[in-house]
Amino acid sequence: MIAYFGCWGEAGHYLWAPGKQRLWDRNEWPRDYHLDGGILFLPLPERAGYGAITFLPVPGITVLAWWGSPWDKRRAVNSAVMVRGNVPALDAIWAAFAKSFPELAAQLQKPVLLETANS
Repeated sequence: MIAYFGCWGEAGHYLWAPGKQRLWDRNEWPRDYHLDGGILFLPLPERAGYGAITFLPVPGITVLAWWGSPWDKRRAVNSAVMVRGNVPALDAIWAAFAKSFPELAAQLQKPVLLETANS
C-alpha cells in the first residue's frame, strides 16, 4: 500500500490514494504523526527539495518526506510518501511512488535525501 500527502494541482495538503482519491478514512494510515510540516519527518532548516526517510516500526510504515511543492510556494510546505514496510532506499520508494502516482511523479522532483530528519 502507498499513499501521498501534500498538494496536488493546487494549494492545500491532503492524504491521497492512487487515482487522485482523497483518503478520508485514515485508519489504515497514521494520522497523529503530524505529516503537515512535522519536524519528526523533515530536515531542518527548511530547504525546498530536501527530505528524509523515517521508518515507524509500530505501524510498519516508511515515510519519505521533503520540503516544497510546485503548487504552493508558501513557507513550511511539504510532501510525503508513505509505504507499508521498512523501505530504506530512496530509489525504491520513488519507483513505487512513480508507479502508483505517475502524474505526480512527473511533476515533482525526487528529493535530495539527508541522512535523517533534523540532521
